[in-house]
Amino acid sequence: MNIQKVYLQPIIIVFAYLLFMNNEEIFLVDQLEKGVKKYVEDKDRRDEILAVTSPTKKSIKDFNKLREEQVKEFREMNANRNNSREEFEQYFKNRSKERLEIQMKMIENRVRMHGKIRPDEWVLIMELEKKERQKKQDKIDKKLSKGKFISPLKGMEKAIDQVIYNESKKKVLRNELKSFESTHLSWVEKANNFSALHNEIIAKKDASKEELVTEITELNNLRMEMYVDIIDFRFIILENTNDKEWDDLINELNKIMRKQRILQ
Repeated sequence: MNIQKVYLQPIIIVFAYLLFMNNEEIFLVDQLEKGVKKYVEDKDRRDEILAVTSPTKKSIKDFNKLREEQVKEFREMNANRNNSREEFEQYFKNRSKERLEIQMKMIENRVRMHGKIRPDEWVLIMELEKKERQKKQDKIDKKLSKGKFISPLKGMEKAIDQVIYNESKKKVLRNELKSFESTHLSWVEKANNFSALHNEIIAKKDASKEELVTEITELNNLRMEMYVDIIDFRFIILENTNDKEWDDLINELNKIMRKQRILQ
């Protein structure tokens, strides 16, 4: 593996994960519905399982639509110099409560499906999951080998260099940007373990409600760490900029978050 690939791959993992991470995560088996349609031959049993997954998908769709509006609200909050840390904390607490309500429904629905899927069918679904995930990784590796990816935070680094003239403040912001990026790498490395390929509870066909709640609680705690890290970075920018510098840098950060769908 060349130097460029070693440097870029962790960054791509971060933002590819954030980009594709959605509210189906409690299943953490992307190919569950497709696998059921493909491998559960008994029509009545297959229809019973899909009758559980279909309303869940609708709930997710409705939730994601609401989330898009809420993320716009967050970016507006983020752009306002006068909003306090407490206001952001309350915002995230409210969003976390909404997400948990959806997740609990999804856990209950997954447990309901357990008895309807045979062990041999579950094995095939897991094999399909592994195959599809590997295909996605191969695409990323192919682009990396051609040097087609650069850090999505490159624009933030460039903005700091162009906007900030005070060298001491510029140094602080550059260092904080590196720390911000590094913390996200650590977060995603941990979050990637919450998949059917890396977590034996999630991969277990008969995982209990209690086991799944424990896993999703840990993942939610990691998500909150990510949110706090974003806000910490935001206040570092606030402390080291005047009004004009602030507008330029926070607009760039919001643009990156919008493009990468961070927080959704």
